[in-house]
Amino acid sequence: MQKPEPSAPSTHERRSAPVVSSADPLAWGIIDIATDRTLPSKYERPCPIIGAIPGQEALVPGETSGRETSKTVDRALILLRAVGEHAPASSADLARRTGLNRTVVHRLLATLEQHGFVRRSAHGYGIGTAPLELADRVETSVRERARPVMRRLAHEFAETAVLSVVDGDEAVALDQVFGGRHMVQVRYRPGFRHSLAVGAHGRAILAFADESVTQTLLAAAPEPAALRELLALTRERGWAFSHDELQLGASGLAVPLFDGRGRAIASVGIVAPVARFPDTACLAAATVAAVAAEMPALPGEARAG
Repeated sequence: MQKPEPSAPSTHERRSAPVVSSADPLAWGIIDIATDRTLPSKYERPCPIIGAIPGQEALVPGETSGRETSKTVDRALILLRAVGEHAPASSADLARRTGLNRTVVHRLLATLEQHGFVRRSAHGYGIGTAPLELADRVETSVRERARPVMRRLAHEFAETAVLSVVDGDEAVALDQVFGGRHMVQVRYRPGFRHSLAVGAHGRAILAFADESVTQTLLAAAPEPAALRELLALTRERGWAFSHDELQLGASGLAVPLFDGRGRAIASVGIVAPVARFPDTACLAAATVAAVAAEMPALPGEARAG
């Protein structure tokens, strides 16, 4: 039976923290993104619709807080991002790339340099040490807050629990905890990175990412329609599932984690051999979400170093 495509939430709607609902009456199968087909019936299960992690209010993609912002700070951050993307770069080049007045760029660069956010060399401007120090602190904080949750997941499922953070249009494995009852386990080394469009941990973040990131990855996807459907399904259910994507014979299940501004900046979940995973995927989603809900709110924005 042809299943209807789930409607995306309004850009003005907030997904509050719903409790796990009753089973999905459509019992959708898992879609193989590589072939745009529904997997065999053994993968189909009545699946819970979780929505946002309880206790973490998530903004729907495209929604803003509506609060006034500082134009000066906005310009400084736009300039800082341009330095990071195009270093080493001259002030003239940065003015051209950002569209900012050259006098404004000179003034902002001087301020950013004074505070260690950019550094100047004979070749131009580059990122200073201050952003790296801040990123390291946030990364450490995210890892420390997630560790108890990951230990519980690893113990609950006797599988590998993985924490990933967003870095541009990629997900980066930040930490993992191994379950101890199986000789064969799936492992991802810390620092392993992949597109947000691939794998459960990536799509759990991408489903709630900025529209610009989503559109970029949709344009690059070999099967844009399949990816779009997976993201819609992930937004509706609140969790993502993958099968044979990052590793042949490996499956994953992950839920997004949001910071205080409602941005999906990380994901946490479990990875396991396919043979041990398919029959419990949907049931595991509710458990993963419930355990993740116990994690303290995430700070700021986590970025991979």
